[in-house]
Amino acid sequence: MKTSVVIPTVNGPDLALRLLDLLDRQTIKPDEVIITEQGSYLWDHVSSGHSFHLKPVYLDQKSLALSREIGSKDAVGD
Repeated sequence: MKTSVVIPTVNGPDLALRLLDLLDRQTIKPDEVIITEQGSYLWDHVSSGHSFHLKPVYLDQKSLALSREIGSKDAVGD
């Protein structure tokens, strides 16, 4: 079974980075983490040392519903 985590964020790089660190500490880690980013430059701060695949999705439009929809369509997990 593959697991995916979708994190929609609007100018929230600090919280997203904390969440990535917490996901890294879990005993069962997700196979992928998709971050739908709106407005911030989160990827300038993300290290590549995570134990799961990180996939960035940039959105020009600020919409939480759109972020969730796009993130879930890109997910490969069960």
